[in-house]
Amino acid sequence: MVREADQASRFDRAPQTLFRMPGRLLRSLAAALASALLVVAAITTAACGDDPPPTAPVRGGRPLDQQVETADITFIFAEGDGVNTDYMQAYHEWAVPYLGIVMPQRLRYFKYLDMSHMRELTGQPYGSWADVERYAIHSVERQQGHEAAHCYSRAIGWPSNFFTEGIAVAMDVDPYTGEEVEFFGAPAHTLCRGWLLAGTIYPLRDIVQNDGFDSHQWSQTYPQAGSFTRWLIAEHGLETWKDLFRSIGDYDSTETILAAFESVYGMSLEEAEGRWHDFLRGS
Repeated sequence: MVREADQASRFDRAPQTLFRMPGRLLRSLAAALASALLVVAAITTAACGDDPPPTAPVRGGRPLDQQVETADITFIFAEGDGVNTDYMQAYHEWAVPYLGIVMPQRLRYFKYLDMSHMRELTGQPYGSWADVERYAIHSVERQQGHEAAHCYSRAIGWPSNFFTEGIAVAMDVDPYTGEEVEFFGAPAHTLCRGWLLAGTIYPLRDIVQNDGFDSHQWSQTYPQAGSFTRWLIAEHGLETWKDLFRSIGDYDSTETILAAFESVYGMSLEEAEGRWHDFLRGS
């Protein structure tokens, strides 16, 4: 999932995973409820198994009654609105082969006019979020690589917030240029270098587990997770990272996560963190 409308829509939700609330469980329940409400609101007779797009608002407001499809994505939005379909299809065509996954179903992109419209139809206070179990993106933005990355990486695993948000930030790139979509106006590595030199960077041990991640400032935990993930993949390869992603559970303790990291990488998280810091100082 993800969040915000201005600064509050570029990412996910509120201090919850780009706006994550107290914890992952609350987020998962909220996402499931929101998607369920959209299905109820549909009041259409769907052909087979897949949930139909909403054709009427849940709480009033303009319905999402327009639909456009590309080769791999279905876009649902209000009349007069739209989505950057070419960008999202291009992102899909880059991200799926990059991760080496097979999508079990089409991706769906629900586009809302603004944060108020999002609340009216879903009850969610976020600008963008992903219902990964249903491979659905909900966003006020015309394009959302971060949320799409959540849906794609779900096919590999679903570890703690630090790692799921880390890969979503790391993979949020322009599919045409390969350039990073800057987080808060600067690349994640640049932000982290600033915090490191200022002595305010968070120790990774404090944020790799969900409670720690959620209790720290999200505007820093997200870039740190993304920078560390991007560095880790560049240094040790995507396949090793995927092994780690599969080996950690959503609710694992810090100790369990540290042990899994050392088992996969043959070094402690603290040692890897030191090497990452060395990289940041030289970047």
